[in-house]
Amino acid sequence: LPNTAGAPSLVGVTGAAAAGWWTTDSTPTFRSVVSDPDGTAGGQLTGLFNLIGGPDMQHSGSSVNSGGTSEWTVPATTPLVENVLYTAKVKAKDYVDLSAAWSPSLQFRVDLTNPTVPTVDPIGTVPLGSPVTFQASSTSTDVVAFCYGVKVDTTPTCESTTTSTSPTPITAAAPVSTAGPAWVSVVAKDAAGRVSTPV
Repeated sequence: LPNTAGAPSLVGVTGAAAAGWWTTDSTPTFRSVVSDPDGTAGGQLTGLFNLIGGPDMQHSGSSVNSGGTSEWTVPATTPLVENVLYTAKVKAKDYVDLSAAWSPSLQFRVDLTNPTVPTVDPIGTVPLGSPVTFQASSTSTDVVAFCYGVKVDTTPTCESTTTSTSPTPITAAAPVSTAGPAWVSVVAKDAAGRVSTPV
């Protein structure tokens, strides 16, 4: 029999094991390294991918030599849907259609919706040499951070939040060093990495 494969990987996955894995793609691609004790003498292998959740799917991935990576992409005719907990696993199949045991599972959810535009309280006047402080909130309950830029910052800074619907106090790290008008741009970011329209 072919070797038991490791848990399938998901292209473009975000998140963390403790908080859960996410994809922002409704037709994601799965990959798995498949191998056989016979090596290349045993012929090519394919990954048999099994996806549980919503309509269950089981499809053969690409054919590869032992030690290669078999891929399978969810068909556009059966896209995945938001907020369903999906479980993916894979078997290795050899040329005589023998299969190893199922791999460990990968569990994930799909996020296809950006957070709502956040609300930022009025900032007012900031003394020179002082950091900008403000509060941000969002009506989206899955927001994990508010990202902001002050003046000409091109790389937004993200400040984690434990609650997205209640105002989150934020203090920009860099103090204001130049007199005159300044602007703060804020976006809400969710666990899957999706961001809102800036405010």
